[in-house]
Amino acid sequence: MTRSRMALAIALGGLAAHAAACGGSAPESDFVWEEEVIAGPEEPPPREPEPAPPPPRRAEQDRPRYEEPAPARRPSARREDGERGEALYAPRERTICDERVASCYTAKGGHAGLTADQFGVEAGRRLERRLDAGPESARGIARVEDGVCDRLSEVCFLRASPNLELTRREFGRAAAADLEARLDAQRSRPGGGGEAVYAPRRGVACDELVAACYVEEEVHLGHTSKQFGRDATVALERRAARGPKARDGVYQPVGGAVCDRLSKVCYDRLGASASLTHTEFGRAAAVRLAERVE
Repeated sequence: MTRSRMALAIALGGLAAHAAACGGSAPESDFVWEEEVIAGPEEPPPREPEPAPPPPRRAEQDRPRYEEPAPARRPSARREDGERGEALYAPRERTICDERVASCYTAKGGHAGLTADQFGVEAGRRLERRLDAGPESARGIARVEDGVCDRLSEVCFLRASPNLELTRREFGRAAAADLEARLDAQRSRPGGGGEAVYAPRRGVACDELVAACYVEEEVHLGHTSKQFGRDATVALERRAARGPKARDGVYQPVGGAVCDRLSKVCYDRLGASASLTHTEFGRAAAVRLAERVE
C-alpha cells in the first residue's frame, strides 16, 4: 500500500470517529478495499534446451580406414635342420646315428662317411667341419673315459650305444632325462620327415616326402644320395627296379616326363608339373603338389 492511500485511510477513519461523537451515523463509504496486486515483469517461459552442436567433422586422413588383412603365409612344408626326427638308431652293427643332429658315430667318435650315407652328403660335410673344430669346441665330439660325447646334442655313447649315466655326469640331469625320453622314439623315413618339393639346383627336383630326386625324365640316384643319403638312394633304386606298374613304381608317361606313383607327382624338364600331375593322378594330387612346392 502506498503512503498516499494510508493517509487517506487515516483521514476517513478520523471523520467517522468525529461523526460518531457528534451523534451522527457514519456515512457509508463507497470505497471498496481492494488488494492491489502490483504486477511485476512477467517471467519468461522456460527455454527449451538447445540441441547439442554436431560433432566436428574428422579430417579425411583421421578417419579409420578398413584395410584388407594380409593373407596368411602358408607355412613351409620343408623340414629345417632343427626339425629332424628324434630317434637314435643303429644302421649297422657297432654304429649309432642321431636324427636330431644328423650325425653318426662309432666307438671311436663321429663318422662322416656313415653320416653321409644316412643323412646326405651335406650332413657328412657338416660333421667333418665339427670334427675339424676339435673336441673342445662348443659343437665338438670328444672321447670321455671309454665313451664318446657330442657337445652339440649333449649325448654320450658307450660302445656305440646311448649311455644315460655318462650323459648325466658329462652334461647334467636334464640332458640325461632328455636322452631317456628319446630312447623309444621311432625312426623317421629315409631322408627325414619334411614334405617339400624343392630344387637344390637348376634342372633338379627333389621330394622330401619320398626322399627322391629327379632330372628331366628319370629318377637321379646321385642327387638323391647327396640330398637324402645312402638309405634313401637304395630305396629309390629298388622302387625303380620294380617297374612302372608297381604301386610305388616310377614310370614315363607319353610326352616325355617322369611320374612317381608313391608321391603321385609328375616332373618334366622344368621340375614338378601340376598339369601333368592332374592328368595322371587327378585334381586332388595337383592341389596337394601346389601346397608342397617351394
